[in-house]
Amino acid sequence: MATSIIGTQQRAYGIGQGLQPIPPFTIVAQRAPTTSDRANIGTFWIFTTSNDCYVLVSINNGISNWVSFNQGGAGIFSSLQINGPSEFNGNILQQAPGVTATLLATTTAGLTNNGNFVNNTGAVTINAPAAPGTAALTVNGQNVINVPSASFVANVAGMFESVQFLNSNNANTGSTEISVITTNQDAGAGRIGDAQIRFADTVFGEFTLGRDASANDFVISGGGALGTDNRLTISGATGAVNLPEQPCFVLILDNNGGVGAYTNVTGNANIWDIGNPLLPILNGGPSTYNVVVNNGAGALNANGQYVIPQAGQYLFTVGVRLSNVPTATGCQLRLVKNATIIGAVENNCNVSGTGFLLLSTSNIVECAQNDVIYAQIQVTGMAGNTASVNSDGASYLGTYLTGALLN
Repeated sequence: MATSIIGTQQRAYGIGQGLQPIPPFTIVAQRAPTTSDRANIGTFWIFTTSNDCYVLVSINNGISNWVSFNQGGAGIFSSLQINGPSEFNGNILQQAPGVTATLLATTTAGLTNNGNFVNNTGAVTINAPAAPGTAALTVNGQNVINVPSASFVANVAGMFESVQFLNSNNANTGSTEISVITTNQDAGAGRIGDAQIRFADTVFGEFTLGRDASANDFVISGGGALGTDNRLTISGATGAVNLPEQPCFVLILDNNGGVGAYTNVTGNANIWDIGNPLLPILNGGPSTYNVVVNNGAGALNANGQYVIPQAGQYLFTVGVRLSNVPTATGCQLRLVKNATIIGAVENNCNVSGTGFLLLSTSNIVECAQNDVIYAQIQVTGMAGNTASVNSDGASYLGTYLTGALLN
């Protein structure tokens, strides 16, 4: 049955000041108080059987609110600071309006919180699935595009390490690695994804490297995804390396509307540039190169000279087909950089009136950005007669200039 000891405030007589207020009497019982038990606010209730103690904190609408001081009791705190080792023998709950979720719960295997897991050995799994991972730290993604599974942020200027992988094995065995693994690939079912690492800068752009699953190649891309703007590709099938953006060019002398040859290369030892225009070949008008290949932002200037887009070591090859040189005593082909000869080949000619002469030379050259590369031709021993520099024919390659960056 309910207990009711509500009365007036207890008082005691004192010397010099009578009727001193004193706390209400403590209730001692062999049961816990109920909401029907009445007493003065502040009354203590001792439950001797369970070694528990209660205090009456309020009476609202006839309902008595008793709060327990037991070790398993609950309390509401605006903040809590623990300065030392602590032991939790029960669960810690995270409560929101209308929602109660277990923030920390003790288990036989360790400590969990809302899918996060700390096992008995100290390994940590964040966002654990039904079965905790076996790795020291496992972070499962949120399955939301562009939402990272984990972020390591440094807000201090200067050098810093957000993440460090250290192999401190005293035996110096084993490997330290970063693994990016995709599973359950099935192109037929539309499940195919790239295993990649992306390096991004909000100002200068980004690079992505990894395995392009659609082509089975290793790729370094100049963007945020593999397969677009590829800068390097290693074939998964053959191992061949492709550098699609590496500067290279192939220039073939145009046939100038079907003329087929540029005449008036005088045979009196004058040196003529082969370019755009092909100076001073006048028959048929100015000549042009047909640009067959031009990677890496290289360009021809107004004189038909190739402008180097990137400093490095280049392999250049130049070739020329000469006709109408029956009386020539010498023909020389030159590869030129910035007006300096960097390669040359010559022939004593002795070609019959209907014959032709092929000359070519190659060289590896150190170039700076914006250097210019072009070819020159010189014919001697023909006095006032002229030779012809041939463009492509039906069955032969005429005059050309090629180059490629090696390193």
